[in-house]
Amino acid sequence: MPEFPDPDHTSAADRAECRLIIKHFEEQILELEAEHQQLQQLEAGVRRRLDMYSYPFNSLPPEIIEEIFLQLASDYPFCPNFNPTTLLLVCRHWRDIVLVLPRLWRAIDASRLSDEAVLSIWFQRSRDLPISVEFGATVPADFIRPSVVHMNRLEHIRARYDSTVIMSLLSGSLPQLRYLELFDHTLGLGGLALTAANAPLLRAVTMWYPFSGIPESLLPWAQLTALTLVLQPFDICTSILQRTPQLLYCHLVLSGGSVPDNHPTLTVPALQSLTISRFSANDTEGDLVTDYIWFLRLPALKKLRVCELAIRPSPFNAIKDFLTRSGCTPEICITGGQTQTSLTFGTDCPVWYDDDPDEFMDELEQKLSRKNMVHYAYKSP
Repeated sequence: MPEFPDPDHTSAADRAECRLIIKHFEEQILELEAEHQQLQQLEAGVRRRLDMYSYPFNSLPPEIIEEIFLQLASDYPFCPNFNPTTLLLVCRHWRDIVLVLPRLWRAIDASRLSDEAVLSIWFQRSRDLPISVEFGATVPADFIRPSVVHMNRLEHIRARYDSTVIMSLLSGSLPQLRYLELFDHTLGLGGLALTAANAPLLRAVTMWYPFSGIPESLLPWAQLTALTLVLQPFDICTSILQRTPQLLYCHLVLSGGSVPDNHPTLTVPALQSLTISRFSANDTEGDLVTDYIWFLRLPALKKLRVCELAIRPSPFNAIKDFLTRSGCTPEICITGGQTQTSLTFGTDCPVWYDDDPDEFMDELEQKLSRKNMVHYAYKSP
């Protein structure tokens, strides 16, 4: 930077020097302006190239992108781990596709939604398709209204710990309902009667924890093809099984209590698959009723999966007597950590051990059970 002369003591030579300095600055400014203009042109060119670029995924035909997105919801009626709302936030192209795919919005976990308006949006986006809804441990009262409005589309219901929701949903017509899962053992179910008339397609029911009493009119038992009873007392289990002559699949999760002396043999004529498991690997023989198999006669049985705990103290006698009594030759798997791989038990059907502890409290075991239930929910009695 040149030095400027003192303005109070300037001469003609000093003023001439200042003019040269100004001219030098002007030349530099012109050079910088030209360089700035050139950079702007280069930037505009790069932006045009970027705008012309198409991301490889978005270059796929819309029909292919739709199928890829639908794979995220292929596990219906189970609620996916992802929220399809996240797809709306990626770009306008994705948003336009997602909003015209009602199958993405038909498995609804209401416990993850913030309010009634959001729940209503999910119902609207699923259009007129059958839907699956899970209600969590607490359900806001304002969730009931939109649920009741769309109850004619409810195909699968999991209702946890909220008698108001259950009573509201199950007191009307449910023409598409196929699967129902109830959790609350404190429900006042006495006034509830879900009949074959208002739930003609109901085929599968799961009941968690001890219900204090189950009225015969509670559900259309005679039309059920699949049943899971979790920690239900022995007398409740036998009472329900007596009402389900069309049952094809049954899963009993062992509970505490006792078995009455001289309990009569219980015949379930159509049952094809029976699973008897314990809730936790910490459960012991002394904690549970393990005598179910001694009182069952299942002439149509094709598959038996039973925890070793349920056929003690003599697995050989338990299996052999059961087969003789039932007159069936099912595939038999005994779970519970044994080392044997295959035995015959003196019968015509193979019996093998699986070291899987078969804990129903395990989420994977629960999902497998629900998949079996859903499979049989679409089978006619």
